[in-house]
Amino acid sequence: MNKIVLNTGLWSAIICLSAFVVWIVSFVGIAIQSPLFAWTNIEAYIDYINNNDQFFQYLAKSFMIVFSLAYMTLSMVLYEFTSTERKILAKIANAFSIMFVILSSAHYFVQISSVRFAVNAKNFSGLGHFIQSNPTSFISSVNMLGWTLFLGLSTSFLYLG
Repeated sequence: MNKIVLNTGLWSAIICLSAFVVWIVSFVGIAIQSPLFAWTNIEAYIDYINNNDQFFQYLAKSFMIVFSLAYMTLSMVLYEFTSTERKILAKIANAFSIMFVILSSAHYFVQISSVRFAVNAKNFSGLGHFIQSNPTSFISSVNMLGWTLFLGLSTSFLYLG
């Protein structure tokens, strides 16, 4: 097997694992540092983020972008190990992994950039549709589509491949 493929697979797996370790540490930090937040309205959200440090939230979100990119790379590497008759299944897995990366990364990037910039500028008009904490927001639906459907389908097709 090509040494570049092996090294890429190794490092993408290490990055996937490391990203989830950082994510877990971040959530412990969030739990220690801030009270639990339950969505009620935009005003409560603004009050919460203004009164609680957001470092661990942004750290977790950033590393989910890192995870999604590393996962896609890992799925591409696993394609290289797939037998010829099952390559189509691995290609389908890669297609779903790309969809997962696009949706998940877009979601977290919006949280890190646009939402934060809008809050800092005190521009709250329509912001509720882009806040991750709002369970009925558009962007949370996009994220759930990525994590539940496309990541699930990708891992299932990787298994079959």
